[in-house]
Amino acid sequence: MTKASATKRVLIVDDEPIVLTVLRDFFASFRHGHAYEIATAESAAEAFEILRREPFDLILLDVVIPAAAGRWLSEANLGFGLLARCRALGVTAPVLVTTGGGSATKEAEALNAGAAGFLCKPVSLRELDHAVTRVLPATSGGVSPSFASSVSVRRYSGPTPTSKAGEYRIWLSDPPSADFRRSFHRLAQAKEARPLRLSLEKNAPAFTFMSSGDLKTDLQVIDLLLKEASR
Repeated sequence: MTKASATKRVLIVDDEPIVLTVLRDFFASFRHGHAYEIATAESAAEAFEILRREPFDLILLDVVIPAAAGRWLSEANLGFGLLARCRALGVTAPVLVTTGGGSATKEAEALNAGAAGFLCKPVSLRELDHAVTRVLPATSGGVSPSFASSVSVRRYSGPTPTSKAGEYRIWLSDPPSADFRRSFHRLAQAKEARPLRLSLEKNAPAFTFMSSGDLKTDLQVIDLLLKEASR
């Protein structure tokens, strides 16, 4: 195997399983002249232990992560602390920082801490493609046409409670197109979905819904609706 086509190892640090699934699919779709081997960690402690043992070519690091599985600290942006510890450990792989609450201040903090890039969640397929090719030079570029044409808008993160009782917000994996929005509004009026009072947000790739009290069933209805709206 030539150096250009050698597999690149990527560590994704994020505590949301659905985000890990979406990002895995994104990396599988890239045509960069090499394959990607993906490892994941859902806490700062797990990521640090992996990085002590194994080398990586790229790290995707969520800013807001638990210290250990199910254990959150008062420090809001623990990912920055992990980034500093990694650099002290001698880890030189480029780090792309991700966050759901982007701001110029947070971006500056990430870059000052040594990050190679800053991405606001939900990260779209093409945003990640451009960021990865910038920090990991590729022999080619782009996304698999078959994947790009068939990719569905999916749940990226959530549901998280809003300030309204019983209401939740879900972020989408990609910005919704005009066709998707029309289909979403139509499907939201179907018998199964109407009680959820689904509402797409105008200026963000997200929507809200009122839970029936059974989130598992709610999400099954929502996933079917998103799949149908993406056709």
